[in-house]
Amino acid sequence: MRRIADGLHGEERDSARSTLTPSPWWLRTVSFFGSEARAVGFDGSGGEDKIPAEGTAGGKSGAWWASSICDGKPAVHTLSSSYTYDDVLGSQTLAALFRAYVDDITKRRGCTHVTYPDASDFRRS
Repeated sequence: MRRIADGLHGEERDSARSTLTPSPWWLRTVSFFGSEARAVGFDGSGGEDKIPAEGTAGGKSGAWWASSICDGKPAVHTLSSSYTYDDVLGSQTLAALFRAYVDDITKRRGCTHVTYPDASDFRRS
């Protein structure tokens, strides 16, 4: 991780160096299919759990989702990150990583109707 921080410039480098702590850095991708996809939720405003609707995509604050149809059933593809990565990688890198994951999983499974989050969903909120 120190090499990533050292490769950045200016404020990004300073921010990355200040976040080098013993806490783990992680990115997690998971896809859910069929009935599991209908049960995936996230914390919404006011502490209410929200279930992403078919054909939607979005996210913020370290968690994003995309949706698709696989074998005629709904699918939800997710990316979550530790706040440390969220701070250092930036919105363009996170968006590109997530899109690559969703492209790979949906292509391998022959999914259709893929809906990706907008670039604005990856901006710091």
